[in-house]
Amino acid sequence: MKREYSKGGVTKNHGHWRAYVSYTDGDGTRRMLTMQTPVACREKDNSGRTAALEHQRRWRDGLVREEERREESLSEALAARSELPFYDYAKDFLDHHAVAEVTEKGYRGALNILKGTPAGECPIGELTSDLLLDLEGQARAEGRKGSTLAKRRAFYAMVLKRAVTRGDIPSNPLEGVRAPRAGRKPVNSLDLEGQEAVLQKVEELGWEPVTIAARIALLTGMRRGEICALRWQDVDFSNSIVHVNHALTQTSQSGGFRMAEPKPVSGSPTQRQFPIGPDTCRWLKTIRRRQRASGLDFVLTGSRRWFSPDVLTREWRMLAKTNGWRGSQGEPVVFHDLRHTFATIALNYRLIDVVTLAKILGHKNASMTLDIYATGLEDSMRRGMESYESLRTTVSD
Repeated sequence: MKREYSKGGVTKNHGHWRAYVSYTDGDGTRRMLTMQTPVACREKDNSGRTAALEHQRRWRDGLVREEERREESLSEALAARSELPFYDYAKDFLDHHAVAEVTEKGYRGALNILKGTPAGECPIGELTSDLLLDLEGQARAEGRKGSTLAKRRAFYAMVLKRAVTRGDIPSNPLEGVRAPRAGRKPVNSLDLEGQEAVLQKVEELGWEPVTIAARIALLTGMRRGEICALRWQDVDFSNSIVHVNHALTQTSQSGGFRMAEPKPVSGSPTQRQFPIGPDTCRWLKTIRRRQRASGLDFVLTGSRRWFSPDVLTREWRMLAKTNGWRGSQGEPVVFHDLRHTFATIALNYRLIDVVTLAKILGHKNASMTLDIYATGLEDSMRRGMESYESLRTTVSD
């Protein structure tokens, strides 16, 4: 917003005339600028006032010229930015805009898709929704999933929203354009018999990090990074409560891991806690005694160094392949499927209500939990309907 300076004037101030002008800031606040002139003044008369006003006028004229130059430079910068190809504009956004490390990899992928395409080479000021929809249509024809397209669209929309906010483009070409439906792949969970088979096998294999982690995932629904970051100080044995205070998050630069807060969910605290059963509590106590760990040691290692999530994934993949474990979708069971198994069994057998389960899993709300596990609730729904029919028959009799 261009500053419009008032005419201003001069006033006496400690033996000299002081010049002043005012202007209205972008938020509507009236502000004043002052400048002490070299012209002396006397309390008894206005001697020197004319000379002071001349100083004030030249000072104000300089401020006006400076503001005009600033506006001109800003206009040139805006024009230059609006002529940037959408790919370059989006790259600049990603290079200078802070996003979560876990998200950046996906954004980089969406950015690379733009390179060399009509949408990516189009100046952002001339970009149309048709160019972006053509890009999505091509990806859909290549068999890209709806979830992939939805993530790309979210990134492009974010970049364009910023461009509107900065005044680089007058409007967002994606405004009002329906986003691709992400869809959701059914979870590949184990049934109750499969869960028991895994628990029995990992118990037979002893106290290895991969077997400990698998049992924690099956009995609590914790994520891979949360289990690897779990320390003994996070386990409250007195009250049988596990505190999920940290997670190992992969860094985009080095590909390694760092300690961070658990996966953020909008509207929900990242750190959470939940109770554990007496058997699980005793089992964890046994592990701690075997490790002779101090309060700061990690549960999977008993040392001050965490167990790598990538190593956990690799060892679990070998274990699952060796034992031929497959989930409800007929696919090999990956480590994250153990979390799905915990949630699906809890809901199918009505062991935990959906609101409580959402809090245990760290979901935004119960709707999110139902959205993920709805396809795995057929058995529970069937039993519920049969029970309802039985109830009606009993009442009729």
